Amino acid sequence: MRKLLAVEEAAGLSGLPDTDPVALRKLNDDAQRALDSAVGRPEPVARVEDLKAHLTGREVPIRVYWSDLPRQGTGLPVVVYFHGGGWVVGSIAGSDATCREIANLARCAVVSVGYRLAPEHKFPAAVEDAVEVVRWLATEENAGPLSLDSERLVVAGDSAGGNLSAVVALDARDRGSPKLSGQVLICPVTDTDGHRPSYRENAHGFGFEVDFVPWMWEQYLRSPEDRVDRRLAVLRVSDLRGVAPAFVLTAQYDMLRDEGEEYAERLRAAGVPVTAHRYDGVVHNFIEYRTLESGGHSATAQGREAIREIADWVRGQFGSS
Repeated sequence: MRKLLAVEEAAGLSGLPDTDPVALRKLNDDAQRALDSAVGRPEPVARVEDLKAHLTGREVPIRVYWSDLPRQGTGLPVVVYFHGGGWVVGSIAGSDATCREIANLARCAVVSVGYRLAPEHKFPAAVEDAVEVVRWLATEENAGPLSLDSERLVVAGDSAGGNLSAVVALDARDRGSPKLSGQVLICPVTDTDGHRPSYRENAHGFGFEVDFVPWMWEQYLRSPEDRVDRRLAVLRVSDLRGVAPAFVLTAQYDMLRDEGEEYAERLRAAGVPVTAHRYDGVVHNFIEYRTLESGGHSATAQGREAIREIADWVRGQFGSS
């Protein structure tokens, strides 16, 4: 892990290139292409297709992964995946390997969502896209032609995407629909204050630098009042009863560790079924490193284990064997 972090630092991935979001996106995409090239061909699935979710007044890009081609008249259960990147960077392409593995291991379909990014689209644009895409998929009119099961939906995401998943789960609870089978929160953002011990302990040298955080809020938020909005700071929601069952994954050397674990405890205290797992010795979004090899051994075996654990939990929520 230390070797990989040193490579990232040397490539400039730990800093902010002139605080320019477009430059940061290019740097991130270039790094992802280099990683994909080093790993080789992506894991095959039965079918992949880039489509659009047709929402009111706009279209949102989605990529659908089918683990199998379902029989006529049936639909695969669905994991709706939101990528990370601080609501500023990240893409469907960057989550491609993760979505393929979840689809195959959980024996389901995965719908990866290309929600709008800041600063071009400030809060709550990403939230609106996330909520509305899930509601779009929860109708047989839209899910049926794609051979998807509109009644078996799990939301999932990493970092900022984990936050979007938590917000979608709360919105579904508040509206009374759709009835989600679960929520998977991978190293999620759950608050905006940055005052917990894990922020101090892991501020520098672990890939996710503390200097990124105020810059991220500057790009994403419209005003200081947004920092306490329930569509972002989910830890500040007073009543968490009745939200979908949760799997919360955290990492030892991650600034977001404490707020993720605190949210898991808040959910549990509210009577929500929760599975929580902290992985030791690894950093924020360590699952992204799972495909790399070092000296003949996986650079982070925990990443592979985490994906398997997520898939097992998802299968359980879908009632699949």
